[in-house]
Amino acid sequence: FKLENGEADVQNVLEYGAKITAPKPEKEGYAFVGWDKEVAQTVSTSNLVYTAKWEINQYMVTFKLGNGQADVILKQDYQTEITVPTPTREGYEFKGWDIEVPETVPAYDVVAVAVWEINKYTVTFVLGNGEADIQQELEYGAKITVPTPTREGYAFVGWDVKVPETVPANDVTAVAQWEVNKYSVVFKLDNGEADIQEELEYGAKITVPTPIRLGYTFKGWDIEVPKTVPASDVTAVAQWEIKAIITIEEAVEIAKKYGSSYSSEAFTIEGYVKNISNSTYGNMNVQNGSDVLFVYGVLGQNKERFDKLTEKPQEGDYIKLTGKLGTH
Repeated sequence: FKLENGEADVQNVLEYGAKITAPKPEKEGYAFVGWDKEVAQTVSTSNLVYTAKWEINQYMVTFKLGNGQADVILKQDYQTEITVPTPTREGYEFKGWDIEVPETVPAYDVVAVAVWEINKYTVTFVLGNGEADIQQELEYGAKITVPTPTREGYAFVGWDVKVPETVPANDVTAVAQWEVNKYSVVFKLDNGEADIQEELEYGAKITVPTPIRLGYTFKGWDIEVPKTVPASDVTAVAQWEIKAIITIEEAVEIAKKYGSSYSSEAFTIEGYVKNISNSTYGNMNVQNGSDVLFVYGVLGQNKERFDKLTEKPQEGDYIKLTGKLGTH
């Protein structure tokens, strides 16, 4: 019996008529399908030679990819070359197989399972508010916690990209978008004129007015007005100190306000007399008869006009006159 399986042939010397027992050979990777001719039941008068017949087996080779794709299943002949796939998976690195895959098909089924290692990606939030960027190394598919930054004087309006809920298979960089706020800046003049009110952007320069009020000295504002718009509304109220008009410079400013030489517009002056005489530029004389305030350029001129008052005002006296304004 020629086995053809790598083993020695089975050779027997038997007497004529003896019963022939055929062996049952095995061969790795093959199925024994019989002998090349029918084996006689007993020994005849001649030598007999039988050769084993083999049929190659097929085995299943399965690659379980584990990436959402169908398994790769191959049915191949024994000892044929195995083509090993290189799978991909979003967010993961392929590390190989759970077994050492043979180069050729062995005499058994093969099942290889892909081994994966999850990737990590950088998620960066660029805040743009003076604080350090928020940067994290997160695994693929991990939940992304999105910050809500703040910035003085600005409103946060979102990010320059749509931030995903979970980490994708790439780095993510999101830049905060800001819109400058506007704030109300109000100057309450308290001089009969309308308040000055503006809507200004945060950080803009504030132009501070210098109001005037007849019969009063402007003493400033009730708060320290900032140079630029802060992150809040600003309201400043003018502070006034009542006084008499006592210098030629102030009288001329009033004349400019109410007209030329003589104005038909009525005015009221009230306050405390100060430096009623001996002005650097001349006297200011108050007369009662025509209710007109005259400013003279020569010291001592027309002092008799004081005599028309009930009595001549002295420095520190309080007066109140209503009339018209002019320069002489």
